[in-house]
Amino acid sequence: MKKETKKTSKNKKRKVKKAKLASFIFCVYSLCFLIFCLCFYGYRLVKYYRIYNPKAENGEKIDLLSSYIEKNNTVVYENDGLYKVNSAYLFKGENVDNYLTFAGLTWRILKINNDGTIDMVLNEQINDLKWNSEITTYIKSDIHKYLNDKFLSMLNTDYLVKTTICTDTVEDINKITCNKTNKDSYVKLISLNDYVNSQVNGKTFINDGDSLWTSDASSTKPWYVSESGISSDVPEETYRIKPVVTLNSTVALKSGTGKENDPFIIEEDKKELRIGSYVKLGEDTWIIYEKNKNDMKMISANLYNNGETKKIYNNNSNIYNTEVSTSLGYFLNHTYYESLSYKDLLLDAKWYTGAYDTSYEDITSSFVEAKVGTYTVADLKFNHDLDTYYMLTPKESGIVYTYGEKLSYHRVSRVNAIRPAISIKSTYKIKSGNGTASSPYELEV
Repeated sequence: MKKETKKTSKNKKRKVKKAKLASFIFCVYSLCFLIFCLCFYGYRLVKYYRIYNPKAENGEKIDLLSSYIEKNNTVVYENDGLYKVNSAYLFKGENVDNYLTFAGLTWRILKINNDGTIDMVLNEQINDLKWNSEITTYIKSDIHKYLNDKFLSMLNTDYLVKTTICTDTVEDINKITCNKTNKDSYVKLISLNDYVNSQVNGKTFINDGDSLWTSDASSTKPWYVSESGISSDVPEETYRIKPVVTLNSTVALKSGTGKENDPFIIEEDKKELRIGSYVKLGEDTWIIYEKNKNDMKMISANLYNNGETKKIYNNNSNIYNTEVSTSLGYFLNHTYYESLSYKDLLLDAKWYTGAYDTSYEDITSSFVEAKVGTYTVADLKFNHDLDTYYMLTPKESGIVYTYGEKLSYHRVSRVNAIRPAISIKSTYKIKSGNGTASSPYELEV
């Protein structure tokens, strides 16, 4: 009996020890969990407080761009200005202070969405292309691919969220719906909804006289907008394209009031060579339109010799031939090249000469290696004040695309202006300037 009592007593002690150990382990785990929660949620609290309450380096509070616009614009119900529609804010009319600088380009704010993100459209068009080679959904179109390839490469996506694209088929412009959406892309075209909602008495800041492709299509044709209104055309036709992107809700305002001469600034002022920057070499000014790790292509900011001297292509199928004296390729790589005081800076580059058939990518099917070239159909276009100059892209034998008020094509026997392009190293340091047309970068070469 005594042995059983002792055994029972030992068992009880073991159970007590196990219970105490379990309790101790539970307390340790609970304490660790509480510390983890405090650290994790404390970090998130500080992180999001800083995001939504940004401060400058000197400690001064900076406004979120969306908050600044809402606080410093009176909501109107007629004429040009900022309108409140449900929980979103929309700029409407022709004369509104919604200018913004991003990626070295000027944009116009379309609207502040109810989640604080901001849709904006580029102020100037960046090319003139086919919507597609056949009717399809916008998401599957060549122009959608172009925007999220060629154009997106020049943007810092840290400032962006993927944009909302309405994918409803629009058969009647009086019945524009947005029941189905796609959110897989950073860049889109202007939509019919955005265009219509930006108008006051038929006037809008979006259209500056050009005909613009939209992201909407019927079952047979895509829609485009112009000063004359909304129309549709076959997808193989070419019209201007203006990209639209969406800024994330945490973008802070660095400076600016949104006026044309004082646009909103959201990026740090960094002097860097990037697409769209103006660069001065010798007495000539160039615009960067393609930038890689070690090299970059630049297009002349002006027509050659102010457009007074014009040359023609070689009148045969091999239109850009640097060895045939009657060819534009020969002129640019001999006479023009030798006239440059900085010719030793120029690199040999591939200048694509493929035809523009079903896609912008078709132009890479053939190329010429040379020091001097010019734009192709696929290249991003800058300085739209220049009119009707030849490009490298053929339409068919003896006929070449030209760029100006509209993408066109002419026989190579016709005399048109030329706009030279060159390639140099992208690793040069900036000596002076701010990269604008009025103050181009000068390089340490």
